[in-house]
Amino acid sequence: MRIGEIVIDVTPLREGRDFRLLFTGRFVSMAGNAIATTAASWQVYALTRSSLAVGMLTLASSAGMFAGLLAGGMLADRHDRRMLMLTTRAPLAAGGALLMLNSLLARPALWRSTCS
Repeated sequence: MRIGEIVIDVTPLREGRDFRLLFTGRFVSMAGNAIATTAASWQVYALTRSSLAVGMLTLASSAGMFAGLLAGGMLADRHDRRMLMLTTRAPLAAGGALLMLNSLLARPALWRSTCS
């Protein structure tokens, strides 16, 4: 086995400007998503000391992703994809900003039901 057979071909990154932009954008988006998910889970655990609360956060996040997957294909077929991305990413950015502001408070709020 030659080294060329196991090394990733980076020719599209070198030669294609559009592919470089797509790749960079996806990389930044996925890295930001991973950091935000980790930070949210960490903060929920720090505030509650409850693994169940972290699990509920993950479940709520997964439910939103599942709903988006169901509707996303149909919406992408019927509407301009660039406008659709802007329309869906803007509220996501606003929600992230609100979560950041909440985390900077002296006593961050964690909304949950208090059924005892």
